[in-house]
Amino acid sequence: MREGRSSLRAKDVYSEHAGRPKHADRRMRGTEGHTTPRKAIRGCPAIHAFFPLLFGKPFLPLSLSAKLLVYIFSSLLYKLTSITRNTYTEMPDNTDASTTSSLSGVGTAPDASISHQDAIRYWNSVTPTVNGMLGGYPQISRIDLQGSANFISKLRRKSTLPSGVPKSKPPLLARAVDCGAGIGRITAGFLVNVAELVDIVEPVVKFTDEISTGQSFLPWREQGKIGQIYNLGLEDWTPTQQYSLIWNQWCVGQLTDAQLQAYLQRCATMLENGGWIVVKENLSTTISDEDIFDDVDSSVTRSDPNFRAIFEAANLKIVATEIQKGFPKDLYPVRIYALQPQ
Repeated sequence: MREGRSSLRAKDVYSEHAGRPKHADRRMRGTEGHTTPRKAIRGCPAIHAFFPLLFGKPFLPLSLSAKLLVYIFSSLLYKLTSITRNTYTEMPDNTDASTTSSLSGVGTAPDASISHQDAIRYWNSVTPTVNGMLGGYPQISRIDLQGSANFISKLRRKSTLPSGVPKSKPPLLARAVDCGAGIGRITAGFLVNVAELVDIVEPVVKFTDEISTGQSFLPWREQGKIGQIYNLGLEDWTPTQQYSLIWNQWCVGQLTDAQLQAYLQRCATMLENGGWIVVKENLSTTISDEDIFDDVDSSVTRSDPNFRAIFEAANLKIVATEIQKGFPKDLYPVRIYALQPQ
């Protein structure tokens, strides 16, 4: 839903789930915002207790020093076990990565908490504006659209075009689809310029009303640029048309890993020869590459390794990828992937 959620925290439940702002507790990650406490060395009571016992001339009677040592070691042991509980432990090298993904059926992965009903409820509470879609960061829309347009231009320059067609001005793509379209920000700002016809997939009706009846889309409707509008979530949508470009931005975080793999496989069956499935999403910034569940809109922010594993499982290869440039530093990094069947 969401074109709306931006990398910023924009909207798109199947829409652009844009880069949400990085929370302070996610910048230095232990787990759940816990940071490893600093441990003072100078002035440590254990040193003061040990020193007189080792070198004579105790400052306290021996019996009291022994009791003090027992107390100190008990306190240190408790603190160490607390630190162990509150800091993230790296997965051993010989641990199967599938144990952290719902693809394996394990219900403890972050995506196991996703609720489509909660996501729809959240997006229905969001205003159908660019500001609402992008989570209060409307200023990044132009940068985002320009980055996407540049990415597609580079892809098309590398693709095979009919003889005599200059790569500097390739023909429009036959048909594209904006998945998790929200209010159609990407369709109006970018896709209508690269495709003859653009279909829309978005479960929130008040968002698609902006496309089907809103004044801002009137020129595109009159020109016949807007195709079918599907009021479905991506987990329920099966393409029935052949597409040159299937665009997914800030929306696949509201699918579980298993749903995302199945969705990509469905898309691949209706991809025109030489076409692309594009995924543009926020990336998790944890040092351990763990996915992050967001209970506000019931979505996950995935790590780059997990995205790549899902693409591989869906039998898709990455033909191009890059990081979106120009976004504010307090937002998650946003990566764009162009995929084709292996």
